[in-house]
Amino acid sequence: MKKNIYFREVFSRPNVIKDVLLNIFLMLSIFFRIPIEVITRKNMGERYFSLFFSVIIGLVLVITPYSLSSRYRYTDWSGMFTVYGTWYLFTAAYIFSLYLRWKEVKHDPSVFDFEKFSLSTGRIHPLFKSLEQYKWVNERVIEIIIEPGVFLVAGVILAYFGQPVGLLLIACAVVYSLGYMAAYNLGDNFVMDQIDEMLCNEEMIEVFVKGKPSDKGVKFYARKPESEALREELADRFIVNIDEDEDVVLAV
Repeated sequence: MKKNIYFREVFSRPNVIKDVLLNIFLMLSIFFRIPIEVITRKNMGERYFSLFFSVIIGLVLVITPYSLSSRYRYTDWSGMFTVYGTWYLFTAAYIFSLYLRWKEVKHDPSVFDFEKFSLSTGRIHPLFKSLEQYKWVNERVIEIIIEPGVFLVAGVILAYFGQPVGLLLIACAVVYSLGYMAAYNLGDNFVMDQIDEMLCNEEMIEVFVKGKPSDKGVKFYARKPESEALREELADRFIVNIDEDEDVVLAV
């Protein structure tokens, strides 16, 4: 495979910090996406669906109302359920959905037989998928806006009526949306990196060797030898076969 060393050293490295931050945010967002995705998604990948973290979140949902009620000293159970009744309804829906997701993953085809992508985020609910009949709706819009938007609206309404579960849904919805925004941003940048590297390869002779301006905006930030022959020889070293040059692979 041919790779452009100049592009990777000069243009790609400034994105490293951004990519690290996006990855950290993606990792943190998983915990907030679980309460929503367990309910709305089906057939998740074996490695994407974490039974351990899902169960932990379920336990937290069960324990939190009692813990907070004890702190504020509710005198009877009816008082607690008046405030946290909707919380426990959501918790019941979550636990039931968690059981269904576990059964699906348990009976899915083996990923070792190449039957399923182990990191699949699952199938989007048919209700949301049906919205793709509208031109402005696609999976990206569904995952960033529509899916979390439903829970955000529900959360705002419940919070308005003094139900703590509303705040939980708002937090999950916001981080859910931002998490998918980060995922799509990483994907977009990966594709653009491949395109830009291809353009650098295509424009190298005209821009770097012959010194002509690029109609596509490619620019080489460097001092160049006066001799065109030397520039051409130098340009040949910018593109390497990474299968044969392990040091370059490690460097980039």
